[in-house]
Amino acid sequence: MLSMIDYKSFNAYPWKDRSFYARISASVVALGVLIFVAGSLTGMFLAPSVSDTACEQSIGVYNQSNQGLQSALNICLENNKILNDKADSCVVNLTRSNNELAKCKLDLNASNTQNADLAKQVTDLTSKNELIYSTLQNLSSNYSALADNYAQRYCCQLVRWGFNYTGYSVSDNEVSCTATGGITLTC
Repeated sequence: MLSMIDYKSFNAYPWKDRSFYARISASVVALGVLIFVAGSLTGMFLAPSVSDTACEQSIGVYNQSNQGLQSALNICLENNKILNDKADSCVVNLTRSNNELAKCKLDLNASNTQNADLAKQVTDLTSKNELIYSTLQNLSSNYSALADNYAQRYCCQLVRWGFNYTGYSVSDNEVSCTATGGITLTC
């Protein structure tokens, strides 16, 4: 800011350039300000006793108010400590719960993996069971065809020799020709 001042045109004594009346009016204003400030300072230090009593009463009220506020502050600080302790307890419980949740998630992932493995085993066993059932059906059909062929040849031969057989039965892996009942012969 000082660099903006033109030092050649700067007048260190501006009141010297003013007219006589301007100098007098400036002096009167300065004297009035000086008297006002001096009066204010005198009143501050030499206040009447009524003002001292009022100040003492105000100070008493302020002291009571300050004591009430101090008591309220102490209660607030105590409540703040209690709440901080509860918050710390809640943080500990939250941390414990988060740890348990993480463990449960790991257990769940392990169970899901185990369930997927078991589901694959069930699928494999179902496929094997279907294959075994199909093989068993084929074997049963082949066994029935074999038994029928054997019975047709054996029992029909006996009928040709004069036996009176009309059917056959299969029991304990043996074919028996029967005169009544059983599976009908087609000789």
